[in-house]
Amino acid sequence: MARRKLDALDSAVGTGYAWASAATTGIGNVSLFGIGLKDTLVNFGATEVSIGFVVAVSALLFAWATNDHDFGDMDQRQVLLVVGGLFVLTFTNFVPGAYEAVTNSQILAVIVVTVEASVYGYLAWWA
Repeated sequence: MARRKLDALDSAVGTGYAWASAATTGIGNVSLFGIGLKDTLVNFGATEVSIGFVVAVSALLFAWATNDHDFGDMDQRQVLLVVGGLFVLTFTNFVPGAYEAVTNSQILAVIVVTVEASVYGYLAWWA
């Protein structure tokens, strides 16, 4: 894959992704018209899906779709980064013990945000 410049649309979506990632890890929160990214969108029993999680997954899907990625063109490290980042995002949002650990430790939260940011950065920056 060849490196390319980050376009304006990827930058705008990346900003939303960064806010969502910070909100899902407990580092910060963004609210607009009284609705925060930490707020619960839907409940499935004991599992809560936050608005921030939906924004983050949507941003990753957007970056994947608009930058013409293909798993067949990626090497093993790139596939591991994307799959591992999606695993971290999902694991830290839906496994109660992991969620508690991330939201109670700022160091761990920063590590998780860094991993999640690297996935978006890869999907938006490299094509």
